[in-house]
Amino acid sequence: MRFDTPSHPLIDTKSDKESRLLSFMADALSHSREETHITLVVRGTDSPVAHAFAAALTASVNAPTSILVVLFDIDTTVEDHAKTSILDIASAEFRVLPDSRFVDAHEQLVIGDAHVWIGDCMRRDPAKRDAFEIYHLNVTTATNNTSASFAKLWSSAKPLKRSVTRAIAPASIVASQATDATGDNTTSRR
Repeated sequence: MRFDTPSHPLIDTKSDKESRLLSFMADALSHSREETHITLVVRGTDSPVAHAFAAALTASVNAPTSILVVLFDIDTTVEDHAKTSILDIASAEFRVLPDSRFVDAHEQLVIGDAHVWIGDCMRRDPAKRDAFEIYHLNVTTATNNTSASFAKLWSSAKPLKRSVTRAIAPASIVASQATDATGDNTTSRR
């Protein structure tokens, strides 16, 4: 039996990865029901899945019922202030899990009961081009396993106290990125 394998390694750029994730999430949110629950385990706010998730929610007309996010890295700085951060999602509940015993846990996203994405483990740099990821659509076993994993991580994490609540709304994002009378970009994080 012969397998077609490329003679060179498959390498994706960070923007390619975010683009695939955004497409996956947009599809999941467009097919979601009235009561859609989303769980996300992410290394930090600079992870490609975190950027894609914030962008997908901004563009979606279907608002999820609940959003629960576990952050592994408590450094919540966002490198690119033009991008929407997951911390801007006012309706999300965040917890932090800075325990090094969970460094082998994988990033994961579950949207509803049918869409599952599993990414690389927490010790890997999310900006690496060879990062692991897998997509599941309508795979009950994957949904059940990731949901059970999330529940354990959620119960071990501590609530993240946010000093300022920032809401994602397309109009507010556009307004915050407008230019002032001098032509300077007035983007600001409240």
